[in-house]
Amino acid sequence: MLAVGVNGDREMQTFTITYADGESASFSQSLNDWASPRKFSGESVAFGIPYRLVADGSKDSRTFYGYGIRSISTAARQCAVSACLATATCSFSPQLWYP
Repeated sequence: MLAVGVNGDREMQTFTITYADGESASFSQSLNDWASPRKFSGESVAFGIPYRLVADGSKDSRTFYGYGIRSISTAARQCAVSACLATATCSFSPQLWYP
């Protein structure tokens, strides 16, 4: 799963994964701010982008990162159908697969 923290690190966020069979599992994970990686346990840099555009249209030329979270445990090849932070309202269910 890919995730980022914005406007600061997000420590010990609770994620809930819902599977195709209706079961769900929760776990906690800290997320680095996308502009300043600290390498929390359970995550690794998955990609970097060379800049972002800010609200006024100007370019922020720092490198920004997305992180892969490895701490998800599932039954063998069980299909995840949604992932949600406990502090967020999930209004959609993206299709996710965890091999």
